[in-house]
Amino acid sequence: MRERFADILLCAVALLTACAAAFAVPNRQGIRQNVRTFAIEERSDSAPEPAVPEKSAAAISPEPDEPEEFVPVNRNLNTATESELMRVPGIGSVLAKEITDLRARSGGFRRRAELLAIRGIGEARLNALMAEFEIPGELPPEVQSTSPAEAPQKEPAQQTPALKGPFDLNSVTREELLAIPGMSEKKADAVLELREKIRYFSNFYELTLVDAFSGAYIEHVLSDWLYVADEPDESAHP
Repeated sequence: MRERFADILLCAVALLTACAAAFAVPNRQGIRQNVRTFAIEERSDSAPEPAVPEKSAAAISPEPDEPEEFVPVNRNLNTATESELMRVPGIGSVLAKEITDLRARSGGFRRRAELLAIRGIGEARLNALMAEFEIPGELPPEVQSTSPAEAPQKEPAQQTPALKGPFDLNSVTREELLAIPGMSEKKADAVLELREKIRYFSNFYELTLVDAFSGAYIEHVLSDWLYVADEPDESAHP
């Protein structure tokens, strides 16, 4: 009896399971259909989204930066602009314009020393300027040399013509006495004072009366330069 009841119970459970399965399949499909319909209606009600174009791989990849064009620095002083000259410390707009004006007037710089003609440019600023610029084909500095033809001719010193002796003691002048070797002004004045005192020399050895003369000087020097005429000219010595 128990075994039969168990068989009936198993059959009932199997029947109920089959019925539940048959009922669940159409409900599940209906739920899916309802969800799909609701999503379509919601999409149709909202505003259409703009289409975004897809970027290509080339567009997505970053483009390399283009290298900047290299502009060489102008170091030619004869072609530099005012703005280029102003990159030198101490060279402002005023000096830069004076440099370009002088360059235009002279037809281009040939020596750096030409810049010293500009007021405000000395040796320090000139050195700073030439540290940044150069003069192509610059000429060497001028050498202050004077050729013999250009040298100023010195006027020859007026030389007193050499006085030649011997001289007569009674007519010799002070200038002639000073031409004698070893003769000083004091000695020459002493000879003239003695001649004035004795009025005239009667012989050569009266020079021994002059204290400034030694016997050797009279004998070896004055004897070659002075003499006494045999007959003195008394008219010359009244």
